[in-house]
Amino acid sequence: MTIRTILFDLDGTLLPMNQQQFMEHYLRALTAHFSQFMPPEAFQKLLWKGTHAMLNQQGSDKTNEVVFYSTFFEAYEDRRSEMIQTFERFYETDFEQAKKATDTDDQMIAAVDQLQRKGYRMAVATNPLFPLKAVEKRLGWAGLYPHQFEFITSFETMHACKPHVAFYQEVLDRMGIHPTSTLMVGNDAHEDLMAGKLGLKTYLVTNCLLQADKQTMSPDFSGTSADFLSFVQALPPLK
Repeated sequence: MTIRTILFDLDGTLLPMNQQQFMEHYLRALTAHFSQFMPPEAFQKLLWKGTHAMLNQQGSDKTNEVVFYSTFFEAYEDRRSEMIQTFERFYETDFEQAKKATDTDDQMIAAVDQLQRKGYRMAVATNPLFPLKAVEKRLGWAGLYPHQFEFITSFETMHACKPHVAFYQEVLDRMGIHPTSTLMVGNDAHEDLMAGKLGLKTYLVTNCLLQADKQTMSPDFSGTSADFLSFVQALPPLK
């Protein structure tokens, strides 16, 4: 079946980054925002506890957002509202510090533009551990725009995480698309290639390759972002 829809991972795919540096900037800035509530070690312990709760999601009736906050606020329920406002304020302000660990990729920008011009449906299928505003900011850092994509995964809407196939199934269901006409493009050899278990075609982008040691699925295509642009240029326009 002809490819008609392209799903893109964000971090390391559309948005080149040094993941370790990104996490260092992100954690340092976010932890500072919560210093009024608890010591740094206590905050980071709760943050990772909530994150792991989301990563274990495989399609429950609760969104990742609900799972994260219910886990994070177990011992701070009386300050939930105040802390949620602190999270929101962070993503509007000091989250920008993490941009220093990222870059833009002209080839991926051009590929998205050409796919849009050729009539392909596109979505950002990033691991939904962040609120939508944080995903949209990172898209901006990549030189892209939310309106270029039909659907963007975030913790407010999704009920599963990579590498669980339930994540990919939810994206397919939300967009009403067939797996064999869909291509998943990502840089994580473990998480992104799991889409192949549902019959999606996969393209492994190697510029910022992750988890090659955990790879269990073979991609249908692979190469650098420049190779991916050539792949897109060869795709036929859709009517």
